[in-house]
Amino acid sequence: MPKVIYFSRKYENLIDGKVVELAKGNTEVVAAKISQSIACEQLELQAVTSYPKSYNKMVEIAENEKRDQLRPLFYGLEKALKREILFLGFSNWCGGLPKIVVHFLENYNTKGKTIFPFCTLEGSAFGNSLFELKALCPHAKIMTDRACCTWLSCL
Repeated sequence: MPKVIYFSRKYENLIDGKVVELAKGNTEVVAAKISQSIACEQLELQAVTSYPKSYNKMVEIAENEKRDQLRPLFYGLEKALKREILFLGFSNWCGGLPKIVVHFLENYNTKGKTIFPFCTLEGSAFGNSLFELKALCPHAKIMTDRACCTWLSCL
């Protein structure tokens, strides 16, 4: 049985060029739809240290994480480690994968796994995230031909 693993951020987000308060993060919404449609469990990748609610402060932190190659700590997802098929959801942060997702993938044995990436965004599509995903998971089958980008304004 596949698993849906996602990293999502609620609170202030940019949608259609405006900062909007969200009760649920966009990636969480998409993860729930995928999980329901294929009848599988979804697991949230959660940071040990919460990210700020402010969109502008969050952008600053994401830029710092990228520049300094930081690896935010996350709560364990041991249930995900045993699955052969993984739907991996994230938003595009600074043109690529959020560093918390990078840290998760560095600690997750992806050898022989099949990964279906899905991404929520405000306008920059996957950016470099699929290239990063392939580099982080060289022995996994990354289903880029079935990768899904969801424009935030469509949610």
